[in-house]
Amino acid sequence: MQAQMLINRLEAECALLKTVGGAADFAAAEQSLRNKTPAAYVVPLTETARPNSSATLVVRQQVTQQFGVIFALSNLRDSRGEKALEDLHQVRQQVFEKLLGWAPPGEQSLMEFGGGRLLEMDNQVVWWQDEFLIDIQLRSN
Repeated sequence: MQAQMLINRLEAECALLKTVGGAADFAAAEQSLRNKTPAAYVVPLTETARPNSSATLVVRQQVTQQFGVIFALSNLRDSRGEKALEDLHQVRQQVFEKLLGWAPPGEQSLMEFGGGRLLEMDNQVVWWQDEFLIDIQLRSN
């Protein structure tokens, strides 16, 4: 599955997000965030393959793909960051509604939540990463 599928879904379905991008956009995010938060960046993280499950000359493997959705929220409204964390909760809920249990076109598995964590919190931006997992099937010809 391509990260672009997730980016397209978040752009189309998550009205709270002002900016949605990919890994290349995330690299330049800090310089371009003014008035463009909340933002989300979809970044491929890992792929874990299970052994071949076929007893024939055809290779068939299940692969778990893990994607990060990195959120950036403005932290300028209060000194403790409470408003930013409240906004983060709302944005995460909207993304969960659109990604959890979703089967991307051409895939048979459903998207699952893999965990989340605070990346950084300073006096301007709160950075949070949620991880989403999906199993895909690889097959040789």
